[in-house]
Amino acid sequence: MSGPKVSADKGALIIVMGVSGCGKSTTGKALAGAIQNTQFQDGDDLHPKSNIDKMSQGQQLTDEDRHPWLSLIRSTAEHLIASGTSKVIVIACSALRKRYRDVLRTPSSEQQRCTIPPPLEIPDNHPYPASERSSSHQTTHHSDPAPRVHVGTYFIHLDGPHDVLLQRMSARKGHFMNESMLGGQLATLEWPDPATEENIITVDLTKSTEEQVGQSIQGLRNMGLDLKTL
Repeated sequence: MSGPKVSADKGALIIVMGVSGCGKSTTGKALAGAIQNTQFQDGDDLHPKSNIDKMSQGQQLTDEDRHPWLSLIRSTAEHLIASGTSKVIVIACSALRKRYRDVLRTPSSEQQRCTIPPPLEIPDNHPYPASERSSSHQTTHHSDPAPRVHVGTYFIHLDGPHDVLLQRMSARKGHFMNESMLGGQLATLEWPDPATEENIITVDLTKSTEEQVGQSIQGLRNMGLDLKTL
């Protein structure tokens, strides 16, 4: 895809959010490809097996299931930026409720001061360097030192008609989310209101991927984020 190429000098976490089937991964990958020194990560890949098993059975996750996963998404972005792997991390994550988005906005160091969650299972394909994992490569503690790096957080909400979402979800094969869960996700969704939440962009999911990327980049710039000198 041809499109604008922008660069960044500091760290930013861009969450491409929305219900399952809205195209988060497709748009997120394309957005990351349009920004220099940027890496894409699918938040679904950071779910522990217990979460995936529940969703595969059509069960909605509880807040207790989601909180350590959201914390891991935040800390993953911080570690990747601090390591110099990338300056901008684009992550696809549903982020349906404001409380979930607040976790994603909160630096890991501040989350550690507030709570000490239990160890979290780390998927085998997690992007942490092996040296930063536990000896079993299966669990980590959020009490591990958080990197000292400033990471700004931005949200791109992909939104569109219910029938389009249902059609897309019905066409997905082999994914742990299924169309029966769409109603539950829509009921859970708390519309991100720019009047009460910072750094929110809403993008029409029926637009082409290239149009979505262009609108996202322009929206980020309109919010004062200069991707050339971030």
